[in-house]
Amino acid sequence: MIQKKRMREFYERFIILLGILLRRNITAACLGSWLVSNPATIPLLYFSQYHLGRIILGMPPCGFEATDYSLGGMAALGWQIFLPLQMGGILMAPVFAVPAYFIARRVVAAIREKRRQWAP
Repeated sequence: MIQKKRMREFYERFIILLGILLRRNITAACLGSWLVSNPATIPLLYFSQYHLGRIILGMPPCGFEATDYSLGGMAALGWQIFLPLQMGGILMAPVFAVPAYFIARRVVAAIREKRRQWAP
């Protein structure tokens, strides 16, 4: 439990540092981090990524019990787990990222248009 807390703190500090360096919205970055990779969603994401990668690679199911959901923890389980997990993640990322980009782009454009209308 302490290790998970330390990892979360590391990620939050890293997000804040990047936000400052890149002059981006730190609040939005932290919210995005928590909405996507929180303790409720990580097991579901890993489970679906693993099974998608396993099916694509033609590998049989492998029984395992994950107690550490970090990248290092998944890699310690071995290639029978790590390889399908990474393959599934690579395949799922564009499926969610591309629509999210276009949705966010439309939302930002709408907000900017409203601001232009309100500006004197």
